[in-house]
Amino acid sequence: MQILWDYLHDPYIVVGFVLCLVVAGPYVGLPIIVKSMMKNKAVPELVEFDPEANPPPRDVDAFFARTIRELRPEGFSVACHIIVPQQIPNVNALLMVLENRTKRDLALTVVMFGSHKTEEGTTVRMQSQHVQFGAEFVDGMEINTTNSGVESAFAPVPNKRHFCFPEVQNAAALYRIHQRALQEFAGVERRPVPASDNMLQTLQAEMIAEMANQVGTGYLTLNADGSYFFPTWKGAFLMSWKQVWPVKAIRSAIRVRRARRLMAQWGMSDLLAS
Repeated sequence: MQILWDYLHDPYIVVGFVLCLVVAGPYVGLPIIVKSMMKNKAVPELVEFDPEANPPPRDVDAFFARTIRELRPEGFSVACHIIVPQQIPNVNALLMVLENRTKRDLALTVVMFGSHKTEEGTTVRMQSQHVQFGAEFVDGMEINTTNSGVESAFAPVPNKRHFCFPEVQNAAALYRIHQRALQEFAGVERRPVPASDNMLQTLQAEMIAEMANQVGTGYLTLNADGSYFFPTWKGAFLMSWKQVWPVKAIRSAIRVRRARRLMAQWGMSDLLAS
């Protein structure tokens, strides 16, 4: 006991212990929080809305307008606007779906935001925004190209290839890169773009499949009545560790370096300024 007492009064040991708690805390505490609080609806609620009758928040509307302006010359038109209300607790997602039926391409403009009601009104806090192009093939393979700056917490699955170019914020430039990725990696016939009146159901099915794939990786599991996906302990730890320092910073640096290497290989480095 005397030895323990001496240790507790040694300032160097106390400081070292505190530093260990500070460094290791997120690696232990965050997974516990994720395991206890994270849940995703097994059947996500998607609601189509009219942006003229129900205008989105100003920053969201500006991002949508800019994307339309950049992609319209590329042959895209707006298919629909969708809100996903709190699929993740306290976070809303607004999606604008654009289609290019000639080239069988879809574009998703995605904005994630939280809102907080006060006596003065509702305050909107933007969390992330990005554009994503997707192509599906008859063999079940998918190729997605995005400029999202958010690291995915999920495990990769073999039937999906993701290409991320976070430094390319111009949607038209990103589309050119997506087309080049298809030339490089697409091997079989493309599936047609879903019918406009079936777009919402198609996106809902894709969101369900995305989470169901994570059950196979051991990251997620369904609760007893099948209404929610929850993280397993494996998933809680791995998803959390991907989002904390220095892992997140390392993954982000690798992603940027990989994107620059591909663009240089394809002779498209000039698009980094877009």
